[in-house]
Amino acid sequence: MRLSDFTAKFPPRHGTETVIHSTKNCFKLPETLWETVSAFANTDGGMILLGASEKGGDLQFEFRDLKTAKLYHREFCAECKYKAVMEPAFIREIEAVIVVETYKSECCQSSTYAIMIQVPKARPEQKPVFITGNVFKNSYLRRGGQNALCSKNEVRQMLIEAVDAELGPDAQEAGEAQQAAETQEPEKQAEKAPKEGEKEPEGNGAAETAEGLPEELTGKLADVYSYVKAHPHATSGDIADVIQLSRESAKKYLQRLSALGLIAAEGANKNRRYVVK
Repeated sequence: MRLSDFTAKFPPRHGTETVIHSTKNCFKLPETLWETVSAFANTDGGMILLGASEKGGDLQFEFRDLKTAKLYHREFCAECKYKAVMEPAFIREIEAVIVVETYKSECCQSSTYAIMIQVPKARPEQKPVFITGNVFKNSYLRRGGQNALCSKNEVRQMLIEAVDAELGPDAQEAGEAQQAAETQEPEKQAEKAPKEGEKEPEGNGAAETAEGLPEELTGKLADVYSYVKAHPHATSGDIADVIQLSRESAKKYLQRLSALGLIAAEGANKNRRYVVK
């Protein structure tokens, strides 16, 4: 059987690509498997065939018995919860099933097994899907049939889109205002440039409202920024309690403000605090 024969029978449910991951000489799941999960989730989805290889164009399943296939299947399902950073709802959308190939002869028959994994495309609010660790160093995309490490700008854009999708109009309006401000900034700077004989104006040049807020901030996003400005080293829990947000929503707003370059995070996860730049 060739791979094309297999995909004709079991086509990818998401995207068009199928990637094979061999488990030969491995006593655990291959590390590259999680790169492919991340890449498929962050791009268009796809199918993974775990425990298979190609030899001379023939597709070969590697698990010689059902017990071994079930062991690897359980390991994959368990590692989904901590090996890669994925929302529980997205994990539930990943399908992993054991497939069998049976060979018959005049005297007997034998079977080999592999695991077919269908990885969907993550929704904007679920991205980036990345390998546990640093999001900027462990997020992947599919490019030219290969797993490619995302650039920092690509990860930053996914984080911005995730917050926009999760929080709605407040975050989206801020993002649009920020883009407009960046586009107009050169013209504004030219207008503000002192003429010959004039003194350089004081201040950092940041456009602010009468309340001292950046012009692009509105709604809850402005409330969160104001609180951080008034209470340096605030935690997400402090902000959630005062502004009456869920902990998760507070974190999303803080991620959006960080992506806009307006605040900075200090400390590790459990002790993370925020200050205005």
